[in-house]
Amino acid sequence: MHVVMRRYSGENAQKFGALMVEHKSELEALLRGVKGFNRWTAWKMEDGSVMTATICNDKAGCDNSIRVAREWVGKNAAHLGLQAPQISEGELVHQIMA
Repeated sequence: MHVVMRRYSGENAQKFGALMVEHKSELEALLRGVKGFNRWTAWKMEDGSVMTATICNDKAGCDNSIRVAREWVGKNAAHLGLQAPQISEGELVHQIMA
């Protein structure tokens, strides 16, 4: 499995988090359409930035999720003037779930 994390920052990052909540069902449909998609989560950081993490079966799925996210942000959040997200990715080594 492969993981990609994106950190969105800038003056309007908190507005971006609210925008994602408003478009929750659209985002869910887009991400579920990514081949190999496994899970996605988003959270607000103490510094006001927003982080997202996508887990897919392989790197190709995560690469596709990066493209889908970039297109969605360009279409729906360009007016917020966010900085380009910082992207970190790698192979999932271990996870513990409830």
